[in-house]
Amino acid sequence: MKKLMLFVIVLSGVFLLGCTNQVNDDPNLNIEEISKCLWDKWVKMYWTETCSHCLDQKAMFGDSFKYIEYVDCAQDRNVCSKLKGTPTWELANWELLEWVQNISTLAEKAGCK
Repeated sequence: MKKLMLFVIVLSGVFLLGCTNQVNDDPNLNIEEISKCLWDKWVKMYWTETCSHCLDQKAMFGDSFKYIEYVDCAQDRNVCSKLKGTPTWELANWELLEWVQNISTLAEKAGCK
């Protein structure tokens, strides 16, 4: 029983480390400025409000999420049928970035400096 408990604890730790790997990797970023730039560059996020990873992505932007253009896949399933999952980001050149993205990665891919 103790071995099973230890296994569960180790497995949980590995899972949590994997989940927290996708965070804002640069605390000096101006998230509001980047959010506005993503809007200006026609970047949009596909998501659902019931997706925990989507909510994690939204939380990374804090109050600046109001500048993010997004499509709620629960409301517009036809548009989202081409996606493998959510969250997915679409850049102006139609490149898709799947999964939770670092804000610095989004800024770089979109051309926001």
